[in-house]
Amino acid sequence: MRFSRTVQAIAFSLFICGVGLLTLNFYGVAVGPRPSVLSRVIPEPAPRGSFKKTTGESDVEYATRVMNLIYRTMSRSWPVRRSDLYNLRIPPYENFLLYLASCFFPSYLNYEFCDWRKGYERGVGQCSQMSMILVGVLRWQGIDAFVLPLDGHVVVDAELDGKRQILDPYFDVRIPFDINRVEKFPSIALPCYAKLSNEATKNKLLAIFAPPNFQPVSIKGYAGWRTLYFEKTSYILKWVLPMAMLATACLLRSAKKKRKSTI
Repeated sequence: MRFSRTVQAIAFSLFICGVGLLTLNFYGVAVGPRPSVLSRVIPEPAPRGSFKKTTGESDVEYATRVMNLIYRTMSRSWPVRRSDLYNLRIPPYENFLLYLASCFFPSYLNYEFCDWRKGYERGVGQCSQMSMILVGVLRWQGIDAFVLPLDGHVVVDAELDGKRQILDPYFDVRIPFDINRVEKFPSIALPCYAKLSNEATKNKLLAIFAPPNFQPVSIKGYAGWRTLYFEKTSYILKWVLPMAMLATACLLRSAKKKRKSTI
């Protein structure tokens, strides 16, 4: 009798947890990871079809268009003191596993998505998040691109129309030279930032490009393979786990009925 009640309690608990998590997931699908506060600040995100390369569009034209799209429809900020308001800490309705990870690992408190779709959909990012999004988009369309960490800034290294160039989505800037040339002659990058009115920012960017030996890396190399694979796995498990809970609850319930019928 006691065993039967224990099984019943376990089955009921699993059923409630499974239903609760599935409800949370479906709510997340409905609202998405984009914080509501952004609707008053920037335009709505562009449809995914806008990121596809059109017929006759060169690599340079495509990369420039997509970079500008990211620049216009994302908030170029990283308000760590308001991480919950801007969903820097992934909310449980978006991914309860990433949310749980933030409870135990500080690196997940202000999380940068590895998946460009999720990063763009959230709509908030500093230079590193915007660069990972642009790299993801370009590679999605078959263009060789890497994250390029600088000294205090992150940009994109991409091969466009057979020539390696630098893209800076944070400032919506394309530098038509490779990183080796810019390292030797940092001043050649300055005209590309001409639209910036702040001279101090221009001088800071000039200093950023000066130190040598910058190496492009993949998103996995930049974010870390553990982070990349945990993110991918968590978006599968967030559905698998509650379904497994419901299935187990049904099996336990069925086993209890069979046990009763044999008594």
